[in-house]
Amino acid sequence: MRGAEYFSRAGRGLLAALLLAGAGPAVAEEGAGLWLERMSDALHELRYEGVFVYQHGDRLRAMRILHDTDSTGERERLVALDGVQREVIRNDDQVTCILPDRTSFVLERRAPGRTFPPVMPHRDAQLDRHYAFELGEQGRIAGRTTQEVRLEPRDDFRYGYRFHLDDATGMLLQSELVDGDGEVVERLMFTSIEFRDRIDPTALEPGIEGEEFMWYQHGREGAPSFPGEPRWEATSLPPGFEREDYRRHRAGEAGTPVEQLVFSDGLASVSVFMEPAGAVSAPLRGHSSRGAVNAYGRGVGDTRITVVGEVPRAAVERIARGMQRREDP
Repeated sequence: MRGAEYFSRAGRGLLAALLLAGAGPAVAEEGAGLWLERMSDALHELRYEGVFVYQHGDRLRAMRILHDTDSTGERERLVALDGVQREVIRNDDQVTCILPDRTSFVLERRAPGRTFPPVMPHRDAQLDRHYAFELGEQGRIAGRTTQEVRLEPRDDFRYGYRFHLDDATGMLLQSELVDGDGEVVERLMFTSIEFRDRIDPTALEPGIEGEEFMWYQHGREGAPSFPGEPRWEATSLPPGFEREDYRRHRAGEAGTPVEQLVFSDGLASVSVFMEPAGAVSAPLRGHSSRGAVNAYGRGVGDTRITVVGEVPRAAVERIARGMQRREDP
């Protein structure tokens, strides 16, 4: 983004801030929606390089990100700056993850389709029914002035969201997931960021290789899946959650058949895995959590059902208890 277009958007942001000072709730909600549109544009259209920290429960990780875009699409590279070596390379909707071989199973469980940002909200009637949009305070992150946008859940089946956006560009500089007690359960924050006119193509190429690393690809040429209709259905979804994806594939060296259903309210998403009971060496029974992620496991006949998502416990437990085979009466 350059010249007149850049300053036009910056001017719109300043004008909106001035007009919304002291405005009523309806106007503030509309203003929050406009800020989210700016964020979406910035994440897709800007070229940038930066470092962000990601806090998930008691874990803190640092990542370097490079993002490039042109008329042919988007390219992105994420590099871990601490812990074991790992990278994520994205070309539009094709994501390649390079991880130590021993962690590849964890990667399959968490489905690497989303890289950065963690979520990309688009305001519509569906989200309005389940979240209240609010403008928060101005702040300062990575040396840049920011505007906070809040999405407050209207029930106990989803988290609240806090987005801190760069005042000049609309770029997301910090995001937070907040539980029902107001505690931050997940945070992503840039510590430095620079906007570029050009990103060197070689800087987007993988920097690690070797037999000890596994490449996992998700997207246009990802792991094969088998078409068909789900053999399981969710009979008790939380309000607003709808089926977003379904796939059947074989996992692990043994080629264990796994079914996966994905449900979303347009912002939060939940994955449901169904696999043979005998194939799971240490099945999850009941509830488990780590940071913002909650999981719930139960057995139904000869099948283990595991529900995982960045949603509160009430959501995963409700979905798990409502799963049943389609042929069941």
